[in-house]
Amino acid sequence: MQNLEDQIEPKYRIGAIAKMSGVAIATLRVWQRRYGVVQPQKSSGGQRLFDDEDLSKLKCIKDLIDLGFAIGTLAHLKLDELSTLKERTLIKRGLLPSNSPESPSVRLCVVGVGLQERLMELDRLSDVDLPKLRLERVFADVGEALEAMQLHASSQHDAVNACVIKLSTLQLQNVKSIQALQERMNGACFGVIYSYANPEVVSLLQSMKIAMLRHPFENTELIEFLQLLCASSLDATDTKKLPPYVRRFSEQDLQFITSFQSNVGCECPRHIAQIVEQLGSFEQYSRECLNLNVKDQQLHKMLTQVASQSLSLFEQALQDVMTHEKIELPLNPARS
Repeated sequence: MQNLEDQIEPKYRIGAIAKMSGVAIATLRVWQRRYGVVQPQKSSGGQRLFDDEDLSKLKCIKDLIDLGFAIGTLAHLKLDELSTLKERTLIKRGLLPSNSPESPSVRLCVVGVGLQERLMELDRLSDVDLPKLRLERVFADVGEALEAMQLHASSQHDAVNACVIKLSTLQLQNVKSIQALQERMNGACFGVIYSYANPEVVSLLQSMKIAMLRHPFENTELIEFLQLLCASSLDATDTKKLPPYVRRFSEQDLQFITSFQSNVGCECPRHIAQIVEQLGSFEQYSRECLNLNVKDQQLHKMLTQVASQSLSLFEQALQDVMTHEKIELPLNPARS
């Protein structure tokens, strides 16, 4: 019976491993010397011998390099990590079907020279945690984008739900053109990458719900910027499906209940009516804040849902108390 060491004994010389993996011998030697990609053992005669795991790893690295990854990014990864990266990259680029439900894609418009190449480079550098980015339109500058928007039918404006604009300098006149483009792409989430700008202009764009990123930046910063923009665009689409809460009591109703004088002096109707009024105001505030700050969108969405649920419970409680206290609202034609 063979022991474990016999079963995994290295058996491939460098010429054979190069032929089977598709990696040239000279390249293998550079990878080994500079990055330590694999750790071949040596025979009694001094020959490097590779095993099946080495072969699988080299094949996987070769495939990933063909997909645009750099050896420096891959060298330290284990075989299972390389396999996962390869599978995800193929699925992301539509070269391999996914067994999981397809995630929503962000339909992206890019404005600015060189920005498209930077995004493509980012996609090759690492397996970043981003929704699928579908590049719908590319323009050299905002003026060209506006002209194209004017020429196309308004129905085509909905083809984009996120837009990234790259500018070297950000001046007040840029704000007007960005705002015009924002109006053309109704509902799209905007991000601006800039090098130099007046702080007041940056604050103004942020007040327009535009994400900002200053150049130069690291890839990690660009990834975070895109993550926020993607979350904003997808959440904006999702929140359109969030129906507004239908109130049982109008402001006039609550004012009437608050001022109602109970025969037994019970303060419950007044207190509950005040709580309902406060919850209603907070629910409206949270709903309006859903897209005010990209980082806080999910928090405000949760608060809106909690406020709606609490409002429903307290309105039902108020109705029960009114029935118990025999409080009847005055006739309102809008309610009948």
